[in-house]
Amino acid sequence: MKNQVLTILQMTPEAYDKLVMDMYFDWCAQKSHNQKSLQKVLTCGPLFNWWYKQLETFELHFIDDAKDYSSNITQEAAVDYYRHSTKDIFKLFSKPLMKKAHDA
Repeated sequence: MKNQVLTILQMTPEAYDKLVMDMYFDWCAQKSHNQKSLQKVLTCGPLFNWWYKQLETFELHFIDDAKDYSSNITQEAAVDYYRHSTKDIFKLFSKPLMKKAHDA
């Protein structure tokens, strides 16, 4: 699946990883109250694993929606559509994993 996303986005694996980590940082910052809270949330492995699984769900829809246009779309348009397709991840929240992050 990651290869399909990379192809549609016309990105290297490193550029994709940066895009994903930037999204995760923004998501964590949105869910945190201060710098200490942000640090705990960012470094919680189980929370990241949960978040990434949620992202993969959004990516499946992105692939399905974008596959017909992938050969005729610019990289900028593909990335914009990816961000649009994955924006609802910012509405998600795992209370038990956030608690685990803060208790660590």
